[in-house]
Amino acid sequence: MNFLAINSGSSSLKAKVIEMPSRKLLFEFEAKNYNDLEFVLTSKGEGIVKESLTISSIDWENRAELLLDTIKTKLAKTNIDFYTHRIVHGGERFREPIWLTMDTVFELSETFNKIAPLHNPLALDIVNKIFESNVYSKQIGVFDTSWNLSISAINYLYAIPEVYYKKLKVRRYGFHGISHKYVYNTLMEHRAKKSLKHTNNLKVLSCHLGSGCSVAAIKNGIVVDNSFGFSPMENIVMSTRVGEIDYDAVKFIQKEENFSDNEVSDLLTKKSGLLGVSGYTKDMKKLLNDRDIVPSARLAIDLFVNSVIKTIGSMYITLGGLDLLIFTGGIGTGSDYIRDLIVKKIAVLGGEIDSHINNGRLDVDEILNLTGENSTFEIWAVPTNEELQLCIDSFEYINNNKHELL
Repeated sequence: MNFLAINSGSSSLKAKVIEMPSRKLLFEFEAKNYNDLEFVLTSKGEGIVKESLTISSIDWENRAELLLDTIKTKLAKTNIDFYTHRIVHGGERFREPIWLTMDTVFELSETFNKIAPLHNPLALDIVNKIFESNVYSKQIGVFDTSWNLSISAINYLYAIPEVYYKKLKVRRYGFHGISHKYVYNTLMEHRAKKSLKHTNNLKVLSCHLGSGCSVAAIKNGIVVDNSFGFSPMENIVMSTRVGEIDYDAVKFIQKEENFSDNEVSDLLTKKSGLLGVSGYTKDMKKLLNDRDIVPSARLAIDLFVNSVIKTIGSMYITLGGLDLLIFTGGIGTGSDYIRDLIVKKIAVLGGEIDSHINNGRLDVDEILNLTGENSTFEIWAVPTNEELQLCIDSFEYINNNKHELL
């Protein structure tokens, strides 16, 4: 059966057509927002010539329609049996994939769009557009929050009156669960094939570093902590998101600048992070190229790395040690410099990267062991594949709920 997996990110829209259970990739699509002036569309597939072209800001704003039109044009003879969507926020209720209906889409929109404004609205808009084209479409939602719901209360509760958790479910949720799950399982399978030591009972830190960033602490295959909070804003420094800020500082800015609530939200989610600190770009590659000549570029990089290592240090304590450190995401697999800088700054924990393997390895597209000779824990770069994980989870869900297809 063929799945169209749709992944609505904060700076990209990715989609893949994958045959299950063979996991054969038939087609892939990506619309990417590199900066305010550069929007790129790439598509390729079996028997289809790869296309990569610059698109307009209008096309970027209408990327949902662009995706569906591209699929319709390029895959006119390919049957799509199921659509599976990455839904970033599902709260505590959605612990596994669900069948999406007009009613569930409405419920998700009303409950979570305001908490995850960079992600949920677009994902649910695409679901609605598919239903508009075919009301009988079989669509599945897979939630970024689900894999993180194993986190215990001491790591997910805020120190606020309990009523706000019980009534409003205000708590830390953790996101990027689909990515962390994929790279963790993929690396465990790889290590088992290589007969590497103590595959089970490992203490793992998975660092998804991209436009959005997070660190997940995984112990014995179970997530015990995640650096995200109630929404996809609280975290380490990201491309346009502030990551962490004192609430009084937010109130002060709002009062002094006479900002509306929407303007404050835009400031913290769309104008901060790497973009805000550098003053001119959210693109880590651009910042790395400019770091020796533009002081604000160097500062943005240093703030980013500092926020990552502080999180790693905290989660090292939570885990009680570390066996594996994983780098994934566009920056995690994309930049040898960032990987090297992070590992050098956590050398006190016993980490050492193999510079002979790491140096010059940009945009890593394979599982790569970067562990230095004297490192006390393994260091890996593992490319993520959220779209494949969407298909894996959805295929399993369908097989376990076949009666609902009747």
